[in-house]
Amino acid sequence: MKNINVYFPLGIILFTFVNFRIEAQVLPNQWEKLERFDSKNLEGLKSNTPKVTKVSLDLGSGNHPSPRQGAMLWNDKKGSIYMFGGEGVEETGEVGVFNELWSFNLTTQSWELKKGNRKVNQKVERYAKSIESFNTQPEGRKGASTWVDKNGDLWMFGGRGFDNVSNYDQMWHFSAKKNTWILMGGSDKTNQKNNVSIKKENSAGSLPGARYGSAFWTDKDGNFWMFGGSVYSNDKAKDSYLADLWQFDFNKKTWILVAGPIEEDPKVSPSDKEDFGRIPSARAQASSWYNSNNNSLYIYGGYGLDPKALGDGGLSDLWQFDIIAKRWILLKGKSGHFEKSNTGVTEVASDDVTPGFRHEAINWTDDLGDFWLFGGQRTTQNNIMYLNNDIWKYSPSNNKWMYIQSNGNPPIQKGGNGFSDSNGNLWIFGGNYVDSELTNRVSNDLWKFKTK
Repeated sequence: MKNINVYFPLGIILFTFVNFRIEAQVLPNQWEKLERFDSKNLEGLKSNTPKVTKVSLDLGSGNHPSPRQGAMLWNDKKGSIYMFGGEGVEETGEVGVFNELWSFNLTTQSWELKKGNRKVNQKVERYAKSIESFNTQPEGRKGASTWVDKNGDLWMFGGRGFDNVSNYDQMWHFSAKKNTWILMGGSDKTNQKNNVSIKKENSAGSLPGARYGSAFWTDKDGNFWMFGGSVYSNDKAKDSYLADLWQFDFNKKTWILVAGPIEEDPKVSPSDKEDFGRIPSARAQASSWYNSNNNSLYIYGGYGLDPKALGDGGLSDLWQFDIIAKRWILLKGKSGHFEKSNTGVTEVASDDVTPGFRHEAINWTDDLGDFWLFGGQRTTQNNIMYLNNDIWKYSPSNNKWMYIQSNGNPPIQKGGNGFSDSNGNLWIFGGNYVDSELTNRVSNDLWKFKTK
């Protein structure tokens, strides 16, 4: 099991957020903390995963989720947000992955537990494909890909278990009206490879392999898209990365391999070479969004390989996939690892401005089609650890980044869930942060960022 606690005994930790007291009226570019649940580390336990003590409300309740990171989130665009799973800590202090489903009402700003029992690492009953049952539900997981269909139902593919080596290739469907899960496809085994029948053709025999941390989108026709991710390699005893692009035809319920190699840890065309065949290097945990104005998919950063597959690290390149032309286009950034950020002049868009490398960042899309990015970067230099809980905006119209000045920034660094509402506000729930004792912790705070 991977160690996700962080210890820097010689380090000094620096946060970039500003102390801010929330007033009754929240002005633009200010964060408002709607819920506050402090947690403390529980020492002397075998697990090296963050744990918290059982303090009143700290670990959630019947009407508020427990602290977690890497949960799956859906926005039905009708006023409800859904959240499933994630890695966190339950009320007894046990750590693991959840398989509960919550809904959040944007109007009442209240949570409701839809399915599950708020426990981690729960065993589930055997399930049959395409059989609807009230008791059927997925195993707990984190980092799966999610979509909402035109009927307002929820879909989920892949994800990773608590052991950090078990990756799924299952496709799940949740009926919001019936409150039931249905297994639509995949294996009961983990870490399955890609199964490709005919490239670029609908085929019931094609299925993406197991993966975690993929980029994903829903286009204007209701089709689902998924790029890359990581899967644990038993041969290498570590994560391998993917660079394949898949489309799920919602009407035919079939997968299509659209672009990219199917093997793990592939080499790709160098990003500085102008040719039709170049694609983003293999990666996971990239930020992604869909632009309906030009019917294109976008990804930024992530953690993965350079084009020659010589090593892995934090990435900072920005790519666009033109759905009509079936072509990847490199818009900005370098092909190497750990590029530093450049804020330029605050809130002035410029070709030189860049967030630098980011992975597991929290992102949203506003009603203008601009892309917002929060956090996702951590660097260490001269025994000083810098956690950048900053906010950025990218505009496809001018292909430029802008650094946003904001007040009262959440201390969340990565792994939280982001979504937007009809008023243009940006929201964050949960995520990972590092406390003053240099220990990783998870949160169940809810934040709102007012943009207007």
